[in-house]
Amino acid sequence: MEDRTVCMLDLRIPFPIKIGVKEVSVGVVAVGDGHNGAEASEMASKLLLEYFALHTYFFCIEDAVKQVSKCRRRGYCFSKRWESMA
Repeated sequence: MEDRTVCMLDLRIPFPIKIGVKEVSVGVVAVGDGHNGAEASEMASKLLLEYFALHTYFFCIEDAVKQVSKCRRRGYCFSKRWESMA
């Protein structure tokens, strides 16, 4: 059989909220359909969770950078540490 499955029911990821980031738990379940051979479904089953986590962290960091930039444009910073980075 060429189908592959991925199942992780307690994956902890960062989730941007109005101020900051909250860690949440999500479940990921996937079936890789191997109609044209096992290679694609095999690779997808091995890489799906890594890519999902990578993109989640990337977008969380991107959102945090946007929030800091918006605050700086408005003329205030969160702490002395941020001011020294200006």
